[in-house]
Amino acid sequence: MSAKGHLRRTASLNLPHLPTELWIKILHSAIESQDEEADLKRLRYNIRLSELDKPLRKSLAAGTRIVRVCQQWAAIATPFLYETVFITRKRDLSSLVFTLEKTKVMASKNRTERLPFGTFVKRLVFIRADNRYVLDHKLLARLILCMPNLEAAHFWGLQTSFRIAGSFPDSIREALQTTCAQSLRLLNIEYPTTMDVGNWRQFVLNMPNLCRVQSVVMYEDLGRECSTALPPMPNLQMLHLHSAEAEFYRDDDGVRFPALRELTWTPIFLDPDVATFLSRYGSRVTRINLTVEAQAIHEDVLTSNLQPIALHCNNLTQLTLQFEDWESIAYVMQTLCIVIPPVKRITLRCEQLQASSKVYRHLSDALIGYKFPASLRAIQFIEGRGLVDFRYCHPRIFAQLVQGLGSKQIEVQDAFGESIQG
Repeated sequence: MSAKGHLRRTASLNLPHLPTELWIKILHSAIESQDEEADLKRLRYNIRLSELDKPLRKSLAAGTRIVRVCQQWAAIATPFLYETVFITRKRDLSSLVFTLEKTKVMASKNRTERLPFGTFVKRLVFIRADNRYVLDHKLLARLILCMPNLEAAHFWGLQTSFRIAGSFPDSIREALQTTCAQSLRLLNIEYPTTMDVGNWRQFVLNMPNLCRVQSVVMYEDLGRECSTALPPMPNLQMLHLHSAEAEFYRDDDGVRFPALRELTWTPIFLDPDVATFLSRYGSRVTRINLTVEAQAIHEDVLTSNLQPIALHCNNLTQLTLQFEDWESIAYVMQTLCIVIPPVKRITLRCEQLQASSKVYRHLSDALIGYKFPASLRAIQFIEGRGLVDFRYCHPRIFAQLVQGLGSKQIEVQDAFGESIQG
């Protein structure tokens, strides 16, 4: 049956007669489009975009079924269906560009009263999961040119090779500057991608409302004369800082980023520029997220990174530590005896899928035996892949951990901040 025939047949369905405003709320809730909290998780915990594939596809599938019910639902739900655009395949990109450009042309010629579909897009998630095809950067730029209200952009796999850092494409950078300079608030360009600091300066100047950034790795073009420091970013609240680029964010006066409250980085070595940055802005930062790799543990880099945090971040309320395995958490707590700055909440996240009872017992003993700062009120376990195994396959050990920390007046919380009872 044709699409038109389907709509004529379903238009007479006996649906409840409800106000349009109520249908809007019902259908928006049913589609469950991605929100700002999902965007923040990607930046805070270095979650690969591919890990968020399932909920996005589920949302897309629900929306696709809803718009096929009847004309009324199609008209209401179409904007929600396009709120988050998720692209992983070359053909997805080509077909989406065709659709958005077509509706844009139709709207410009007054052929329809509906807005172009591209105006509904708030989040763009692009993942080139297959490196066997050559990405057409200009085609992706054409897509962005159809999205004037884009608020969050996530890119993974823009470089030519997955092993070699490549430059951020000029066509995409210019499309973002041209189309959504006023609306873009979050930018996540995942490693490894580079950009000349002069181009990044110009990009920042054109994005006045940019407030959350996981940026490219910047380098300075020796053939161009430009000031190393970046221009003021008055709305920047959250910054994912690479050690290699800390010098570009230096600020002798401490006034370029007045709204900055959250920092994320991966300790690789003790970068003096990071310590200097903390000396300027540490008193304003309330949350720090660290992704701790094995190298940082064995070379004692974590300890050296925590020292300037404790020294300069006197208003810090939450510290997030993400590890590759549970044994590493036990090791830094029990063997390295790291000094955790005074915070109200510590958030732990682990990528290890499964571990033995011995490892979980070692972790429990290490956390219970560690001398936490007196200010600590809660330890929060973020839903990494390994927490399910720890909590539900080894419930006795997890209960012992909850009870042991409870005896020290430390509450154990889940990812939503709710208390977990032993």
